Amino acid sequence: MLLIPVSEVLSFTLTLAIAPRFKPDPLALEPNGVRTGQGLHQAKAQPSAPHKIRPLLSFLRLPIRRPRSFSPQQYHLMLKTTQKPFVIGVAGGSGSGKSTVTRQVVAAIGPENVAVVMQDDYYRDQSHMPPEDRRKQNYDHPDAFDWPLMTQHLAALRKGEAIAMPVYDFAADNRSSDTITVAPAPVIVVEGLFALYDTKLRNMMSLKIYVDTASDVRFIRRLQRDISERGRSTESVVSQYMDTVRPMHKQFIEPTKRNADVILPHGANGPAVDIITTKVRSLLQEIGRG
Repeated sequence: MLLIPVSEVLSFTLTLAIAPRFKPDPLALEPNGVRTGQGLHQAKAQPSAPHKIRPLLSFLRLPIRRPRSFSPQQYHLMLKTTQKPFVIGVAGGSGSGKSTVTRQVVAAIGPENVAVVMQDDYYRDQSHMPPEDRRKQNYDHPDAFDWPLMTQHLAALRKGEAIAMPVYDFAADNRSSDTITVAPAPVIVVEGLFALYDTKLRNMMSLKIYVDTASDVRFIRRLQRDISERGRSTESVVSQYMDTVRPMHKQFIEPTKRNADVILPHGANGPAVDIITTKVRSLLQEIGRG
């Protein structure tokens, strides 16, 4: 008779999860050009079980209530006290489901309470390069990003200051001249491939999440996205994946998993995200009563 330790049974039970299917939709802009969580629609996910939730399992007993909106006066009062915005870092490979997790967090907490910072918009300005040279750059390496600007912007949001977030034009392989005003909020979500890579960024985060998804699923999602949204050809997407995306993921992105507080398997793991948002709700309610 085969004896299975209780710890193994529990581990197996907690890893049962079904990968959700979703169709990415872009972040919506308010008429005044301010980016909020509006348009980050919650993806439909199949029932699944949390994995590697660590101490967050204790939050299962917290009541699930939608936090109230914060007035500017309440928000600035929060900044004057010991309370700081709750910063959530969401990292993972290309096509892992980071945006789905972000949409679920925004939908659960309320778009009026969340500021979203997208690392994809912080690629370095390459106006000094001719177009043919821009296409040859390795966009999956940490050096491709403007870390000082991103760090400066996150610090400003934590102080209650609005930022002019850059906009990256993927068709031109360069930063656009446009910017998007991101207003401060009680919760800040930093989403990107290398969201957990930089020490300065991590030190400003309250919760660090890594979205872990199988490589074949990630590649298919990336292929669909780059063709439909970024005007790329199938050949160029496959070539880039083999030349830079895959090796850079193994060398730089996957190792940041060890910096995470929570690892979500199979992409947007519904129950795990529910536990996370329940914790954040409780913090907002405490702040609102302060």
